[in-house]
Amino acid sequence: MGSSRTILLSGIYAMLGVYTLGIREADIMPYRIAAAHADQLQAEEIAKIGVQLCINDLGSSKPTALPFAWEKSVVGGKLTYYSNDAGLASDQVRIISIGKFNGQRATRVAVVKLIGTYTSTSGKKKKWNKWMTERVYTTVNESEFNTWN
Repeated sequence: MGSSRTILLSGIYAMLGVYTLGIREADIMPYRIAAAHADQLQAEEIAKIGVQLCINDLGSSKPTALPFAWEKSVVGGKLTYYSNDAGLASDQVRIISIGKFNGQRATRVAVVKLIGTYTSTSGKKKKWNKWMTERVYTTVNESEFNTWN
């Protein structure tokens, strides 16, 4: 009788241990998902910064020396951006910006167009050389889905 009671209690303790471990893992998984998503959002913000920095580097006219590339550390992450004009009109530039943060990566691609002469409301003509964003899209890597495995 004593050994069957020991076996029964051991089985109950084992089941409780497995159950407790399962609850603990279930509590940790949403945290891991949230942390990976936050890192992806930060990587995307870094990529947005890269597009703006590249537009600033382009200046007020289209440079003749395209493509150019930069790699910088920003906001606790890493930023790489470069530009090219392959397959675009003469007044357009494609900017590819890659933001990395805690193992997450986001790529932002923007096509910008140089805007020429602008007529003000007072009738006087002023020349404003600016870049207007025509198309933008962002992609993130799928490593978020591998962080909690």
